[in-house]
Amino acid sequence: GKPLENKKIALTSKEPNFFYEIPAMGNISKNVKILQVSSDGEQILYNQPTSPGTKISLYVPLKNNSKIRIFIDGVLIDEK
Repeated sequence: GKPLENKKIALTSKEPNFFYEIPAMGNISKNVKILQVSSDGEQILYNQPTSPGTKISLYVPLKNNSKIRIFIDGVLIDEK
């Protein structure tokens, strides 16, 4: 294969493949946590206060039997 060109590799070198829009519930930031659950265990992909209506784009590594769980203020509101 070709050698990797270092100058092109940024911290976000992977294209986002997961998109989620936070429901517009009021105008107060809520703590949003996005977990990937797979046979390897749980991995936190996103965990920070987020304003309602924000569109989140993430790169999610592909894993066997993985699910994405979205929590808002600690409550599971969606699973993909």
